[in-house]
Amino acid sequence: MSLDRSHLVNRRLTVAFVLQVVGYAALLAVYPHSEPSAVAEALQVLPTPLLVVVALPALPALALTLAVGAVLSAVGAAPESVPALLLARGDVLFFVCAYVVAVASAPLSRRAAELTD
Repeated sequence: MSLDRSHLVNRRLTVAFVLQVVGYAALLAVYPHSEPSAVAEALQVLPTPLLVVVALPALPALALTLAVGAVLSAVGAAPESVPALLLARGDVLFFVCAYVVAVASAPLSRRAAELTD
């Protein structure tokens, strides 16, 4: 199975990535960990049920992040040691995993769109 290069950067991928990052920020507002940034803390004023719904798209990337983080921690490179880029310490690992999940979901999204046409 070859990877179509058009799936690496496109509109669907960008939307999927942004939805996951916003979902991760909402998740951090509900369940803060490792020094959340001002962006994540600002979301804490929103109602928790709304934040939970917004956080749902981030769950696949979060699961992948936790798995990769556990492996990295086992070899001595804890993701929490990386400073926050936007949301919380070690968020770089989440951003990478969100991108991987978005790339993996692009062909599924394209097929679904073709079936509805």
